[in-house]
Amino acid sequence: MISGYKLVFWGLILAHVNFTVGFFTLFPAFVGYIVLLCGYYDIEANTKKKRYLTPRICTALLVLITIILPYMEYFMNMDIYSTLIYQYYQSVLMLLELIVVHYVFEMGINELEREQLNDTARKFIRKDKIFLWLMGLGLCGVTIGVTANTNYFQIVALVGNTLAFLAGIVLLFTLSDFKTTFLENEA
Repeated sequence: MISGYKLVFWGLILAHVNFTVGFFTLFPAFVGYIVLLCGYYDIEANTKKKRYLTPRICTALLVLITIILPYMEYFMNMDIYSTLIYQYYQSVLMLLELIVVHYVFEMGINELEREQLNDTARKFIRKDKIFLWLMGLGLCGVTIGVTANTNYFQIVALVGNTLAFLAGIVLLFTLSDFKTTFLENEA
């Protein structure tokens, strides 16, 4: 389970930190999402309760979207920047990520409750709610900014991106806390 949370942690970092040299991208986003998917399967294999189909589908969609969309321009000779799907690309990724991360949190919380660590589980439930609020409001802000596409609403998109960034920080600290909590419980 601990290795699963490590993979989710590093998968999300790899998905968001991309280095581009010329036209070649070192560690494109889909590599990070594949690592995230491997981490999800590791966590799911070590939980005793129920299996979830939704995060598997959402993570597979994240991998598929981040493989196909950035390379459509090169391979299909198509201007993707004017397409509707590209305009909402960030919003779709944020929504899918929100769903996947919430289920990762839920699996960890269920495992803590199964081990009867209710105080610790409540702490992670609070962190999950904070993440959901920040990421949800960030998603709304980005979507409104893209849809309205005026100078006034670009500020809303900026606030949305800032809230999503804060949600990412909460996420990384929470994943680290999960790892530490499960290490303490194994000892």
